[in-house]
Amino acid sequence: MPWTKEQQKVIDQRDADILVSAAAGSGKTAVLVERIIQKITDEEHPLDVDRLLVVTFTKAAAGEMRERIAAALDKKVQESPQNQHFVRQLSLIHKTQITTIHSFCMSLIRDYFYVLGIDPNIAPGEEGQLSLMREQILDEILEEAYEKRDPEFIELVESYSPGRNDKELGQYILNLYEKARSHVQPEAWLQDARENLQVETLEDLEKSPMVKMIWKDASGIFENALAILKEALETAEAEGGPYFYLKQLKQDEEILNGFAEAESFGECCQLFETFEKPRLNGRRKKTDVIDPKLQERCKGLRNHAYNLVEEMRGAYFYLSMGDILRELKIVRRPLEALIGLTEEFMERYSQRKIRENLMDYDDMEHFALRLLIDHWDENDNPVPSQIALEKSMDFEEIYIDEYQDSNFIQDAILRSVSREAEDGHNMFMVGDVKQSIYSFRLARPELFLEKYHRYQGPEKEYQLIELRNNFRSRREVLQFTNDIFYQIMHESLGNIEYTKEAALVPTMEFPESSGMTAEILLIDQEEVSQSEENALALEARMIAGKIKEMVDGEDPLMVTGEDEQGNRVLRNVCYKDIVILLRSMKGKAEVFQKELMDAGIPAFCDNQTGYFDTVEIRTLLSLLSVVDNVYQDIDLAAVLRSPIIGMTEEDLGWLKIKGKSEHLYGCLTAVQDQMPLAKKALNYLEHLREEKTCLPLNELIWLALDESGYFYYAGSMPQGKKRQGNILMLIEQAKAFENNQVKGLFHFVRYMKQRREYNMDFGEASVLGEDQDLVRISSIHKSKGLEYPVVFVSNLHKRFNQQDSSGKIIFHPDYFVGADMIDPVHRIRRTTILKSMICRQMKKEALGEELRVLYVAMTRAKEKLILTGIKTKEIDWNRKKEISYIDLLESNSYYDWISKALVHVPTEDFQLQIYHLEDFAWQQEKEEIERQLDKQIFLARIAGEEESRQEEIRRLRETFAYQYVNQAETRGQLKYSVSEIKRMSQTADEEEETMFPAREPEKRIPKFISQEKKISAVSRGTAVHKVFELLDLGRTYSYGELDEQIRLWISQGAIGEEYDKVIWRKDILAFLESDLGKRVRKAASQKKVWKEKQFVMGVPFSEMSEDEESSSYVVVQGIIDLYFEEEDGLVLVDYKTDRIKDQDSSILVRRYKVQLDYYRRALEQMTGKKVKECYIYSVFLKEALVL
Repeated sequence: MPWTKEQQKVIDQRDADILVSAAAGSGKTAVLVERIIQKITDEEHPLDVDRLLVVTFTKAAAGEMRERIAAALDKKVQESPQNQHFVRQLSLIHKTQITTIHSFCMSLIRDYFYVLGIDPNIAPGEEGQLSLMREQILDEILEEAYEKRDPEFIELVESYSPGRNDKELGQYILNLYEKARSHVQPEAWLQDARENLQVETLEDLEKSPMVKMIWKDASGIFENALAILKEALETAEAEGGPYFYLKQLKQDEEILNGFAEAESFGECCQLFETFEKPRLNGRRKKTDVIDPKLQERCKGLRNHAYNLVEEMRGAYFYLSMGDILRELKIVRRPLEALIGLTEEFMERYSQRKIRENLMDYDDMEHFALRLLIDHWDENDNPVPSQIALEKSMDFEEIYIDEYQDSNFIQDAILRSVSREAEDGHNMFMVGDVKQSIYSFRLARPELFLEKYHRYQGPEKEYQLIELRNNFRSRREVLQFTNDIFYQIMHESLGNIEYTKEAALVPTMEFPESSGMTAEILLIDQEEVSQSEENALALEARMIAGKIKEMVDGEDPLMVTGEDEQGNRVLRNVCYKDIVILLRSMKGKAEVFQKELMDAGIPAFCDNQTGYFDTVEIRTLLSLLSVVDNVYQDIDLAAVLRSPIIGMTEEDLGWLKIKGKSEHLYGCLTAVQDQMPLAKKALNYLEHLREEKTCLPLNELIWLALDESGYFYYAGSMPQGKKRQGNILMLIEQAKAFENNQVKGLFHFVRYMKQRREYNMDFGEASVLGEDQDLVRISSIHKSKGLEYPVVFVSNLHKRFNQQDSSGKIIFHPDYFVGADMIDPVHRIRRTTILKSMICRQMKKEALGEELRVLYVAMTRAKEKLILTGIKTKEIDWNRKKEISYIDLLESNSYYDWISKALVHVPTEDFQLQIYHLEDFAWQQEKEEIERQLDKQIFLARIAGEEESRQEEIRRLRETFAYQYVNQAETRGQLKYSVSEIKRMSQTADEEEETMFPAREPEKRIPKFISQEKKISAVSRGTAVHKVFELLDLGRTYSYGELDEQIRLWISQGAIGEEYDKVIWRKDILAFLESDLGKRVRKAASQKKVWKEKQFVMGVPFSEMSEDEESSSYVVVQGIIDLYFEEEDGLVLVDYKTDRIKDQDSSILVRRYKVQLDYYRRALEQMTGKKVKECYIYSVFLKEALVL
């Protein structure tokens, strides 16, 4: 296909800085490669390929670019094998700087490390390692700050860091640090943040940048409110409209005009001091014929206008200017303390990284900037260094891909190595601001926008070229996408006006195929609320039905493919042609995958978590822990029980009994001659322990895998390839860890445990092949740059995430820091105007990004686009007004935008289908009917077989009709504890509490000194039971003797030290001195007391499951606290620590009667003696209750 006029201009344009605004699917990569090839093979001025700098967003994109250029050069060499210049370029391609920005920065650092004064072996740190380093530094800084007790710091802590630890305060420091580091001069930015708070007088306030931004925002809202009120006036003047409201509406117009025409923030504050919303007056005549819908619409519009005014009052004009100034002075002191802590953190973190020879990606950019920028002039423009000037001579042209995702630092780096300082123009930037969706990576789309507007000027040195022709998608996809974004993407919110000049132009010819119109599938919200099913599951089920219809239906969807000769032909759609795109994967992708799999549709989604929970990784980490320290009993037990050694539970029990050692390793040593598996384990571990001193970590893991065969065992398990992939990821992590200064098995094991503790998961390995026929479930961000024949954009109703603007302190890269005004003494919290302004700006920017995310999602589709979600609001098909800025700003989901836009979309461009619960029921019935039909057809077919095969058919029928004789047992448990039976037997008993009342709220303690663990109710009860178990029940105790005895047990480790204060001595003595206690003491003196007696007994299965008939038995196990023998029988005692409301002992009797009945049965079976009495001893009530 020949190049378009615009594409040819991109290829041919010379001697200018060029910005290419390349829409989705416009072939920008192909054009970029062609331009490079043309420059290299230019007959008059041929260029060596290594004189180019090509910067891409990802390593994969860099690799693809290099391959494409190499392929094009190879083709040129084949066409002209005698051309030595072409041959030379092919040899130079491998040293050409086709790279990511961070790789380019890294090459600069390697070349000029001595200028920076850093070690030449400095390397990028692993994120988990750096995160732990940040935590340690935060702890150090905060500990020192607590010791100094500066008033500003104490104010910061008391106002903004509630609770028992300072985790929230640490997060504030990290957030502010991150915003500062996104700027070319982070230290200067923090100083600017400090100066932004220095507002001393009302005049300072009126002139401050903050108030200028506030006034710009408020003026826009007042103008929109006035426009809405004018619409209400038009409604009142219309035929059948509520004309009697006109007088009041005109007064309202005057009021809103006052706000809109106010000349300053102070003037507006004064207007709000006397402002009250007037009541809507007006009476209709009896003879009037008024349309009630118009009347309600008029009232609604008026309310909407005034709501906007009230919103501005709540955000900016809630106090007089003097009071606002006082508020800002109150928050200044703690925020200055926060800035000071951040500066200290920045300094120490930088020093620690240098000391440990590590850096992060921010460091790479800042190091490169230090090398390339000599200083900043009076206008804050960078002045290139000598290194930058030398580097600029190396590059004839600089190509920047995905320029809309660059940040200020990256832009400064690349500009410094261009010819800009010498008035040269050799920058080539390509991107699409409509696809800038990486604000969380601190991308600054305004860089692209500034050049987009500036390059439209008359200067020949600056050229804007727009590529709008789309070579990816069908006309139906592009037409619907254009229709939607004409309505919702405007400069006021999306930073660019989506007009005919910016719209996508269908260019690629596709074979004719029916059913390609864009579809919107919605489930009615009211029906979702009536259903017992989860809304997400219903949406997934709706999608599953649509996929089955497209793939296996009577009229399957036909998409474009290629025949053996490479001709474009239609073929049936496959599962692998389909992708489901979600804004957020967490908690949703798994639901979609399950519903699709249940419907018989193979589906795949990338898991971002779960790595540390996989059995193979848990096993190997336990093994490494044991190789490091053989006395890690829990880890050693896991290794022994795993397939690596292969012991059973019985083997472990025998090992512990026969070994008679405190630690499992000692038991292994003791029984190695009697137990072959113990000998195997010892030999295996000893070999690994010997080799750990000389082998690198990754080779040590391979040795462990080779000797045990565990790698192949994992591969034979379900999802074996994924499990082997997880193991390979562990080996790669070990290899990367060895490159750090801190080495060794101990540190690696500790590092992996800390990663798990801090929830720094790697995500499970992906083993998905491109040719596997299954539906992909992906996030929209991961789909960027990709294309799929059929795209579902799902979960449209999901509310936008506004969490970043919800904290007590919020941060913005341009507007610095905003905070609530908090008075901890009077417990007052109020949002300041500074925070309100930042909140509103963050919301606007977030909504602008959401628009761009939706654009990316919809432009992934090649042939069929389907939008799905819940219909949360009715669509107003009678609405004629265009979508306003306020309409966009007040929307909370993609559905809100699309439902408003659909009104203005030609009906032939989309199909809307609303699903009801009956549709899902019919879908299930239809599938069941089809299954039954298939069965009948099969049976009819085999019924007609020859007589000779009838016996074989009869045996098949009997085989498939077989019923398992113990089917009932498969539906129930086969092993119970007595506690489980107790829970099963009791109805909802809401009065159950522990005997220990809730503790009073503790004062907040800093995290670095707060190591005390909260003791659970269960643990407290266990501690009390342990005391009863250890007590010599045959003697008496005084309070002092009992206290001394308990402290002795604690010192010996029999009871944990943390339980000391919850073991109430008086309660123990109360039992010993009770009538029951005295009977126990008498029996103990005759050696007729037994404690902690374990039992296992069989109970008929039907007793556990009344609905099932079976002659089998289930196992019931438990532990009897205490029983003793008297002349006429046994007495059973069970201690209970429950706290009973209203001292009602009958609750305990009711609660534990079933449990004690099983104890009685078990004891009588074990001893063959009659249990004459059963007691519950309530420690809380200090009373023995007889059952």
